[in-house]
Amino acid sequence: MQEPVYTFSANGSPLAGMDDLFINLPTESGKNIRLTADDMDGINLRNLDKKAFEHIKLLSSRLEKICKTLK
Repeated sequence: MQEPVYTFSANGSPLAGMDDLFINLPTESGKNIRLTADDMDGINLRNLDKKAFEHIKLLSSRLEKICKTLK
């Protein structure tokens, strides 16, 4: 099954910033939005489903644990 992925970047190019970290977020329509950390401030999160919010919370918790071990 092929799934469409939409990429948002600062200059509109999906090839821009290949050293950036991306996160793919599912929307209520069944599509995914691919975002960088900088893109997270400007995205309308109302398009995401409840499961996406659960995944974001889980990712946040795990990243927080990783960051604490790096100190």
